[in-house]
This record gives sequence, structure tokens and C-alpha cells, in this order.
Amino acid sequence: MALEYVRHADLDYDSYRARFPEIAVEVNWRRFRADGWLIRHFRTSSPDDLLEFFTCYRLSLGRVNGHFLHWLFSRNMTVRDVLKRYGRVPQKDKRIIEHFASIYIGQQQVRLELPTLDLPGRRQFLADGNHRAVALALARVPFELDLYAIQAPPTKASFIDSRKSRDRLFQPLRDDRMPAYRR
Repeated sequence: MALEYVRHADLDYDSYRARFPEIAVEVNWRRFRADGWLIRHFRTSSPDDLLEFFTCYRLSLGRVNGHFLHWLFSRNMTVRDVLKRYGRVPQKDKRIIEHFASIYIGQQQVRLELPTLDLPGRRQFLADGNHRAVALALARVPFELDLYAIQAPPTKASFIDSRKSRDRLFQPLRDDRMPAYRR
């Protein structure tokens, strides 16, 4: 099943934060509360949809989640991008991903609820659950995801994390720009 709009979720700022208390992405929570951003509920069981979700992982100068200077040229990676460059994912993250994958393997169906930010073009950015989403793709098991997508204006004032990426956030990665030795 492709990404399907289910309904507007009956969640306001307080209930969203209570349902997803560990969101680490820097959303402008003050504006969320003041402007009353809507939450839409989507559902999918499509591996293709899962692979296209943007994650908090960033690629810069050939490194995944590089250090200070590498953030200057960073781009967020999709789940597909993370799997493609899995060998470059930091060991700490790999251990967490592989732990979740070991839990998922052998299950008849994995069900997850994940908070997302709705992006133009019906794309989704995972606000939390990045390790679980990559693990799900790695495990290749049947799943059903319920996404609760914040409908924020697509500006840097809404999504504070985007300020770190010099207007490159959410652009597709282009391997042809990267020297062969860095791929």
C-alpha cells in the first residue's frame, strides 16, 4: 500500500508532544503551539515509501554525520541513502539499528507510529524513529507505519534544523558530484 492519507489527526501541540516525547529534531515548538499547526495521519506498508523518507542522518563531503566543518555542506539522507552508505554510518548508530533489525526479523508484521514533518510533494521527514525506520528497511519484513505529520509552513522559521544546511536540506543526493574515492 502506497502512502495513504488517513485523516486529520485530533492532536494539538500538547497531545502531539505527549504522544512523541523524545523528538530530537529542532522544530519551532513555540510557533507550532501559537499557530496551531495541523497534524495529518498517513499510513503505508510500502517499502518504496519507507526508502524515500528523509532521516536525521546527513551526508557531507563523503561522511555520514560528519563533524563540525562537514555540516557546512550537509544534506539530509533518505532511508535509501543511509542503506546505500551503511558502511559509513557511525558504529554507535549501527549498533542501535542492528539491535532493532534483530527484533524485527522473524515478526509477521511490524507496526510503528512515527512523528514526521510533512514536506512538499508528499514527502516525509522523520522527526523521530530514524534508527527504527532504517532497521525496518534493513530487516525487509512486512510492516505498517502510521505517520503523524506536522503541517508546518515550509520555512526555516518552522524547522530550525534546516538552518544548518545552507538551503541544501532535502535536495536529492547526487553521487556524480562526489569523487569516486568518496562513494
